[in-house]
Amino acid sequence: MEKPGYAILVYINKNMPTYTFRNKDTEEVYDKIMSWNSREEYLKENPNLETIIGAPAMGDVVRLGIRKPDQGFNEVLSKIHAANYKSNLADKLSRK
Repeated sequence: MEKPGYAILVYINKNMPTYTFRNKDTEEVYDKIMSWNSREEYLKENPNLETIIGAPAMGDVVRLGIRKPDQGFNEVLSKIHAANYKSNLADKLSRK
């Protein structure tokens, strides 16, 4: 189990992070979306809770399929392909 006392910051949207809490009495672990100030107030009101730290969820938006590479990047790949037509890149570009 992760060391208690720290917060996991996972950005579900641009405005509010998600914090993971653990109840010291029941060992229940749950997430809440709130601002930093709300988190501080929530912890003061609930002394039996502690925050848990973990790795944030991150990924490459292009590789995850969320966003396509821009036209400038595709143009650079085409120039590389033209100069190195026998490379593996040629195979990748010809499949598209």
